[in-house]
Amino acid sequence: VFCSCNPPLLVDGLTSKEWLGVNGAEARGLTRGHIMESCCPRRPPFGTSADAGNILAWDEDDGLHAHATTRDQPVAVSVDTTEARRVEARLLIHIRHVQDRLDWLKSGSRKSFGHVPGDRVALLLDCSGGAVYNLGESLYRNMLKALAYDQLRHKDTILPLTCSNTASLVWKKPCHLNDSGFSDFLAWTASFGLSGECNLMDGLRKVSAFADNLDCIAIVLVNQPSQRSTLLVDYARQLVMGRDLKLHLVSINCDDSTKACLHEMAEVTCSSFHFYDTSAKDGEDVFSQDVMDLQKEQEGQYNLLHDLRQMISGKVGLDMVQQLHKVKSFSEWPSTSTIMERFGSEPRKAHLYEERPYLSSPEWLRDHSLRSQNLNIFQLLAPNSIVSRSQ
Repeated sequence: VFCSCNPPLLVDGLTSKEWLGVNGAEARGLTRGHIMESCCPRRPPFGTSADAGNILAWDEDDGLHAHATTRDQPVAVSVDTTEARRVEARLLIHIRHVQDRLDWLKSGSRKSFGHVPGDRVALLLDCSGGAVYNLGESLYRNMLKALAYDQLRHKDTILPLTCSNTASLVWKKPCHLNDSGFSDFLAWTASFGLSGECNLMDGLRKVSAFADNLDCIAIVLVNQPSQRSTLLVDYARQLVMGRDLKLHLVSINCDDSTKACLHEMAEVTCSSFHFYDTSAKDGEDVFSQDVMDLQKEQEGQYNLLHDLRQMISGKVGLDMVQQLHKVKSFSEWPSTSTIMERFGSEPRKAHLYEERPYLSSPEWLRDHSLRSQNLNIFQLLAPNSIVSRSQ
């Protein structure tokens, strides 16, 4: 368990999906099913004002189902308030940690390039002439410099490649970014040329020779590649097949066709993508797999927090009924309608007489005595406490 002052945000090399696998709701026991079990939701005692509004039908085979005139009508429950408040506090901490990581992903070079996963990374850069038109040379170089300081210097090895009319390796093999290597990389980002087209296929072919020594290939496009998307997607699929290798696909100010190509490439290789638009307003400039995964987690936790607070107040919405009927402590309690059907509109006065006056008392008792119903006096006087053993 982590404390709120030290959230596990900066775990190097993890995508949001991997981060959530370690720090998400499932790993922290904060899913709807976990909360249903820990808070022990129960029906309020029969006949109380809290139970008066319940209109649930109990089915012996299928469990609990809601039969309400409107979906907005709440169902009364009773929960362990102390445990529910404890879970509420844990939910709030988790929501804050997710928001902190979202803010972190949208800061620095991560806003432009996303969070580059892996420790042994090949960086395949678009160095075509279109980068000058779509982004601007000075801005492009400054963004790459920020990427080097924020992320690449923390990697174990780096293999930079340039893609213009042909692809070329900056170094002959992946290198450690020690002090001298980092200085060389910064000098290269300030001096590489921008011209021609973006021959992405040639870049993928050249990086494939080092694929077994890499765990991530980061592809940064600022212009449309010169090959058809079907060829690029098929080659990317073959490149990662049988290898523990990810792609990180970045688009900066690219057109929709380039984004569609990268998105399809990310889907077939189970990789991450990050699309950034410098001309869009803040909040709409980033479209990223990492951000989407965290936003989905956050939305689910906000919905769960709303439902938990309803439970603490003594009510739950009908959308939680399907979860409630799976919880043993709740499903063992019969519903109001079942009790009415079993004992009549006045449970404590049910079957005290028989409409057919010709039955003798022994004949009547054969059908309606406590022994024939397999009940004791406690179950008759408190019918909402224990399920009848006659079932």
